[in-house]
Amino acid sequence: MRTRAKHCINAESPLAYFFVAMIGCAGLFYINITPGITSALVSGLGFSDSQAGYILSANGTGGLIGATIAIFVTGRVPWKALCLPVLALALLIELGTASIAHADLMVAWRFLAGLFGGCAVAISFALMGRMKKPDRAFGTLIFLQFGLGGLVLTFRPHIEAVLGPHGLFFTTAALITTALTVAIFLPGDATETGNKPESGETKSLLGIPILSLALLACVCLFQAGCLVFGHISSGWP
Repeated sequence: MRTRAKHCINAESPLAYFFVAMIGCAGLFYINITPGITSALVSGLGFSDSQAGYILSANGTGGLIGATIAIFVTGRVPWKALCLPVLALALLIELGTASIAHADLMVAWRFLAGLFGGCAVAISFALMGRMKKPDRAFGTLIFLQFGLGGLVLTFRPHIEAVLGPHGLFFTTAALITTALTVAIFLPGDATETGNKPESGETKSLLGIPILSLALLACVCLFQAGCLVFGHISSGWP
């Protein structure tokens, strides 16, 4: 019988639900602040409307691909061994965005940001599916997404006044740093985070595993974002 590491919290404590939701929020966050990022790219960094659209589209496409890849990896690799490097790389990419001025390079760079962000979201969804009350974790994620997103957009002028035109990217980096920190305190073994079903109990809906449905919902969410960003890049006035 494996014991939980001393620094890890109980997998079913309210704090655990918050921590898992924070990981998902860090990967999804750019979607809720898209208007602010668009404004920063065009007004602050000098990109054209079309270039900004392609940059955002690349971000969303990377998220879609990252989430899809994670669907096939989660369950085969210990979640923490996958999540911590993914968040660390996402953090480095967010911080590195400030050093990029060329549009084509920014498109590729933001694609990578979306790729690792999408992986983080899928990992978070997988963890939610293993918890005893996944609806509580998902509700916390929605609360964080809209709550933090609204706050950041409200205070965007103040953020950019202090941090410059890359302020929203630095804000996202701060959120990823928070997610990386709290992930350390979650149990790393699947048997510790998992909700073990009773013998004969199946977690399925219409014959489809609940976890697969949750990850599919994640992919559809990113695809919807890609459609919106594609509309922007097509010359939307």
